[in-house]
Amino acid sequence: MSAPRSGRMHRAVRLGSSLVASLLLQARNLVVSLVVFRLFDDPRTVWGAVSQTLAVVTVLALPAKLGLEFTAVQLVSKYREDAPATALAAMRWTALLRLVLAVAASAPMLLWPLWVGGWVGMADVPQLVEAGGALLLATSLYEYATFLVSATDDFASMAGARLTYTVVNVALILGIAWVRPEGVAVAVVLAQAVAGFAALGAVATPIQRRMADLRARAATTVPPEDAPGGVGLVRAIATLALPMTLVSAGAQLFSYLDRVLLPILASREALGTYAVASSIIAAALFATYAFRNVARTRLPGELRKDPDAAQRTLLATYRACVAVALWIAAGAVSVAPDLVVLLFGTDAVPVAAMVPWFAPYVVATAHATFSGTALVAADRPRTYTVLTGALLALNLALNLVLIPQFEGYGALAAMTLSTVPLALWSYREVARAYGEALWSREAVADALPSALRMGVAALLATGAGLALTGPTWMAAVTAGLAVTAVWAVGLAVTGDWRAIRAAA
Repeated sequence: MSAPRSGRMHRAVRLGSSLVASLLLQARNLVVSLVVFRLFDDPRTVWGAVSQTLAVVTVLALPAKLGLEFTAVQLVSKYREDAPATALAAMRWTALLRLVLAVAASAPMLLWPLWVGGWVGMADVPQLVEAGGALLLATSLYEYATFLVSATDDFASMAGARLTYTVVNVALILGIAWVRPEGVAVAVVLAQAVAGFAALGAVATPIQRRMADLRARAATTVPPEDAPGGVGLVRAIATLALPMTLVSAGAQLFSYLDRVLLPILASREALGTYAVASSIIAAALFATYAFRNVARTRLPGELRKDPDAAQRTLLATYRACVAVALWIAAGAVSVAPDLVVLLFGTDAVPVAAMVPWFAPYVVATAHATFSGTALVAADRPRTYTVLTGALLALNLALNLVLIPQFEGYGALAAMTLSTVPLALWSYREVARAYGEALWSREAVADALPSALRMGVAALLATGAGLALTGPTWMAAVTAGLAVTAVWAVGLAVTGDWRAIRAAA
């Protein structure tokens, strides 16, 4: 009994830590925006300037990332059990490369902010560009470190680092609200940079412990013949890093293109509204990211040793992600409008009006983003790169057409209309990687009843929320609890809850 109980406990800790880590990653920006809306004047303009800086930093950081966090996760997850020396060397090499590239990418923003600002629509705010350079360096290193520690199955340390980031960041923002400096947006960005360095320090010791464990096991373990070492490992890193860079670039550009274009084609105020609404949705999607984190560490090893187990993990994670996305969509439609105004104040009425329109995007992106994770785990990152690249062109065209006329709603429509074909196309490629049976009529017939059951549960949950919600805390909280209860009971009655458990 102790072994199965121990296994269940490990899965519970792993999923729980992954949930917390994913929530903190997404919710930190939401909490900061909440403080800005509550404590600062003209919050949509302030948050628009901050959001533009974050978007520019995200795009300019792509060369610095070089896909190294995903490369490290792939190699460490694959070899940590039977080839610890290979996993340890992969950690060292990828860390060194990440440090060098992060410094090189942040230097132009720190040294020549006017020149960089002229290229990204921020020539009028060079101080924000400089602050963005510090943020790029901090977050590039911190994000890499948290992914690296998760590759050793230490999700608790990943969650601890992100908690440090959130606490330090929010504390500094509150201090800024107390002092009220002239350059509020610059101070907010610098607060995030300082928080990133603090979180990097918090995760450094756990990484050293995991490396010591690998070093000790490497001394007594005979690696398998297929484990790369020396020049072979460097070649493996290079082979993975380039396509991973393209995957990351495609995904990030696909997700952040609208935030780069909105202040140029519309206004920073429009970006402030859209950024808060999308941050709310991103924070709500944390549970799907948690399942992806777990699958990312399970699929590479299972594909290598037990392809049938990999296919079971794949299907369970798809069902879990879609089920949770339907719950989020139900809440976005029925509860979010009242809750957003209660939390953020009357300045956020435009945000509240926009959130329900994210519902179709929530379901599509939950499916599509896990397909990307699955393809990377199957050593097919180039495939996802091609898909996001093709649909990035569609996304760009739609943004250019829709944003000038509809502002934030145009950006949302462009994102949704681009994500739906990405979800379908990427799943087709996943079926090629994991088994053509996943794309058969039998697979559709098997999946359709479950999809219908989950859809009915989501509709009933939405109805319950709409019936109970209102402009008071009691009504909004009651409606949120009702949405969750109806959704959970529906999945339990139909048996679909087992998919969520299997994905853990």
